[in-house]
Amino acid sequence: MAEPEKFDELLTPWLKEHDKWEITKRAQELKLAFTPVLSPGELMEDEQLKAKKFFVETEHPRWGQLLTPERRSG
Repeated sequence: MAEPEKFDELLTPWLKEHDKWEITKRAQELKLAFTPVLSPGELMEDEQLKAKKFFVETEHPRWGQLLTPERRSG
């Protein structure tokens, strides 16, 4: 890109007006490969990860019960 600063000047105000979910939806409607970056709290509440049972309860010797990603082979 010849002038990335100009691109940023055009795009940044629009990005500030929309949340990551709106931006992702619009980008995907335009067939752009976008996905939001989830916070740790959002990861724990993500319906797809819950359905896949991605997080499992683990006993930690110091901190007790924790939810951690399930270890999978392969």
